[in-house]
Amino acid sequence: MLCRISLLLGRPPSEVMALPVSDMNLLTAYWQDEPWGPWRDNLHAGLIASAVANYGPKKLRRVMSWKDFLLKPRIATQTQNRGSLLAALRMMAKPRQKGAKVKPRD
Repeated sequence: MLCRISLLLGRPPSEVMALPVSDMNLLTAYWQDEPWGPWRDNLHAGLIASAVANYGPKKLRRVMSWKDFLLKPRIATQTQNRGSLLAALRMMAKPRQKGAKVKPRD
């Protein structure tokens, strides 16, 4: 948030850090009400893409949300992929029955 505010004000982050807490809270609340910069661009692109994707007969398409088209940070995508891989592995794993012996591989 600090870098976003510094870009908005055209000041380095060190000067923004010197602002009083009340000013920072006001700027943070303003961004939450009316986001600016890449987040807003991402949101607008998602809205337009979902409108285009949802055009046409309902029986031929899956209804898509604007959230389906948002660009996600690389870290979030990696964490999501890791979680889905673990979930898939858990689904494929069969629970061992009590007293069952494990057969050694040849």
